[in-house]
Amino acid sequence: MQQLSTSLDSFLSSKEQVAVLKGAWGVGKTHFWDAYIDRKIRQNGLHQIAYSYVSLFGQSSLEGVKAKVFQQARAVQAKDVIEKAFDESFSESTSLMDRVPWIREGLSKAKRRSPWLGWFSKHADSIPYLTKFSGLIGSVEYGLVQDYIVCFDDLERKQDSLSIKEVMGLVDELARRKHCKVILIFNQESLSCEEEQKAYETYREKVVDIELTMLPAVRENFQLVFDSASVDFKPVLRVAEELGIVNIRVLMKMKSTLNRFDELLSDVHEITRQTFATHVAVLAWGYFDQDPHLDFRGIVERLSGNPWLSYFSKKEDEENPADRRFRTISSNLQLRGFDLDPYISRYLESGLIDEEALKRDLEEISQNQINLEVSSKFSEAWGIYTDSFEDNLDEFKGALIEALGDLSRVSLGDFSSAIDTLEEFGEDVSGYVSEYLKVHQHSLGMVDRTHPMRYERIKNPALRNGIDQIADKAKSFSIDEVAEKIATQHGWNPEDIKYLESLSKDDFKVWMKSSPENLTVKLRGGLLMFRDLQSSNPEDGKRYAAIVQNVETALREVASENEFNRRRVKNIYEVE
Repeated sequence: MQQLSTSLDSFLSSKEQVAVLKGAWGVGKTHFWDAYIDRKIRQNGLHQIAYSYVSLFGQSSLEGVKAKVFQQARAVQAKDVIEKAFDESFSESTSLMDRVPWIREGLSKAKRRSPWLGWFSKHADSIPYLTKFSGLIGSVEYGLVQDYIVCFDDLERKQDSLSIKEVMGLVDELARRKHCKVILIFNQESLSCEEEQKAYETYREKVVDIELTMLPAVRENFQLVFDSASVDFKPVLRVAEELGIVNIRVLMKMKSTLNRFDELLSDVHEITRQTFATHVAVLAWGYFDQDPHLDFRGIVERLSGNPWLSYFSKKEDEENPADRRFRTISSNLQLRGFDLDPYISRYLESGLIDEEALKRDLEEISQNQINLEVSSKFSEAWGIYTDSFEDNLDEFKGALIEALGDLSRVSLGDFSSAIDTLEEFGEDVSGYVSEYLKVHQHSLGMVDRTHPMRYERIKNPALRNGIDQIADKAKSFSIDEVAEKIATQHGWNPEDIKYLESLSKDDFKVWMKSSPENLTVKLRGGLLMFRDLQSSNPEDGKRYAAIVQNVETALREVASENEFNRRRVKNIYEVE
């Protein structure tokens, strides 16, 4: 920002009167200007008598803006210099009131009580009769404005009733007639309509002497928010530099999110903390910065799937823009799914953290730290691929093979990506697949084969077939589990529907009579929710209807047992 400071120094010492400081939303224009002008005031580097900062946010009238210029002024020069200027301006402002002595006398009393800037109207309001002349007082106040530095911020956030023409006219008057230096801070692209854009362009030529654009380097803005001694500094900076994040507001959101989790993560392993900081940065960027190709939900979905997108098997023209964007980011930052991603996403969206659940997951992560260290070996292997153009294919394959050394610690995503890549380069991976299926038989039986971001990215046929066989064999259903799942998660898999459709009304009746916990929830919110469900697929509609028919028939048989049950079934489940 040194070049920008030098340009402002030149502006303040020149004959130019009006400067525009513009830049994208959130890059720190106001933050920079506040620091700059505070430093100039402390160093006695200004010859103007006062500095006034006026935010136009929500301002609806020119009179209101004029009043704020005086009322919000801050003394720059010594008291005697200000009082002299105040006396001269006051004398000029009240010269036309000599023929109305009682008004002039009242104004003089207010002036004697209030020799300092910004307090005039407060004391004037305490003088008898003057409270009736608030418009007159405002005019006198504005008349006292001479030789100021005036900063108008948030031009794009004013009310529509205050026009660009009025603001630019005021700027011109302050600059040319009142010898003020005026700085306008705004984001031109955010002006409310095309008409205002044109109005600004018209008056820009007549009024503005110099335009300065704020184009901060990532590290400059990053260091305004993050302390270099912070444990999160390096991982978050890496994300900021990769994604080109200069928006201070977004960086502050990242920091506040990390601060909220700080105490909860105080005892975690360094690798876990760095991974967490990286994922907070990426997800906060997605949530607050609105990338045109990859939105927040897109990041969440892709992180929850295969941690490494295929670098080799998918042609670029087969990818959509979101896939390409995420592929680049995940490659450069070596992103993969992380157990704490759901906590980060939920906090960004709702501000809530399930601390007890988080503690349990952190304990599990701590116990499985060896797994994370194994996962880091895959990061190092992919780094060989992404970080150079050396002819080091053998080194790359060797690193992947080394990472596969302890298959019991390798996640399905890492394993799938590694064997796909090795196979692309002619390696026989059949032995790895057989061993992996054997070692992970229990966990593979619980793989959700309907999840498009996880299961469908498993390309190796032997691995997919092995998982299918294990899952089909291990899959066991119960009415209680499926009903609870539907009621609490508001969703189901095709296997769930197939299972429920296979049951008879007697199966449902036996279950109902077994007094399961939360029976009402599992029936009303679970099995009976298919009663009013419409489906665009006729086959699915038939399956839902068959399930409901058997459940309602079972309820009718229970109702027929006694009058009490009849009332229960009718009143609670609306079945007669």
